[in-house]
Amino acid sequence: MIHCCNFTEVVGNISLRDSIQSDEEFVNDLTRITMQSYVENTWKDEEHCEHYYAINSFKQLSTQIIYKYNKPIGRITLTHHKNEIIVDAIHIIPSAQGQGIGSTLLYKIIDNAIGQEKSVSLIVLKSNPAW
Repeated sequence: MIHCCNFTEVVGNISLRDSIQSDEEFVNDLTRITMQSYVENTWKDEEHCEHYYAINSFKQLSTQIIYKYNKPIGRITLTHHKNEIIVDAIHIIPSAQGQGIGSTLLYKIIDNAIGQEKSVSLIVLKSNPAW
């Protein structure tokens, strides 16, 4: 697995670890919890919503689990290309949102990409405030 960054501790009490198969339920539940309102605002029919969840489901080889105080609080999924890093998902549990964790990860990814002379792209639904 190519990491988001070459470190375990991101900053302070935030760390990352490679995902394992047993993380699948956590990641898929987290995606629904964090993205449900945005998905439903983007697509009104269940078929399109379920398609979104299917294509954004757990991908063990490209996902890392985000920890705070040794407790899993999120996931980050990246796709690496020759000249680009795509941030497919950064999902943080609601109680840990708004603390700068996602921003810190994005800055680390950008710093890492600059060092590798790569660009960074972020996948965001139009109904998401990050857009």
